[in-house]
Amino acid sequence: MVTVLADFSNALQLAWLYQLNVDLGRHCGFRSSGTENRFAAMLVALLVILVFIPNGQAAETWTAWFAFIALFFPLLYLTSAHVAQKLVACEAAALGHQRSRGGATMMFMFLVVGIWFLQPRIKRLLVEAAHR
Repeated sequence: MVTVLADFSNALQLAWLYQLNVDLGRHCGFRSSGTENRFAAMLVALLVILVFIPNGQAAETWTAWFAFIALFFPLLYLTSAHVAQKLVACEAAALGHQRSRGGATMMFMFLVVGIWFLQPRIKRLLVEAAHR
């Protein structure tokens, strides 16, 4: 039961990340490109990694954990960096000030804590977009 809830939580987090990426692109006028398709594929790969590698029988072997670490962390960084880059670009276009992409990437990677700092920034962007 706990693993089902953990998988649901991971799926919900990845769905939120995808929708945030779509909303930021829509509000800031970014056109869809091959990068967006790769981003969606990375999210699906992350979900598959989170669901199948730790929960399967092979999770008790060393190679499965090595594969999990070797695949999970690079994909987590790439998806977080993609959304962070879009957030920083939207802030620069809408609010006129440039922020560091590295800090936003780390906040997306550690979303449990980072959401407390990201949500006001996202809300400010959406309010600004509604006033235009």
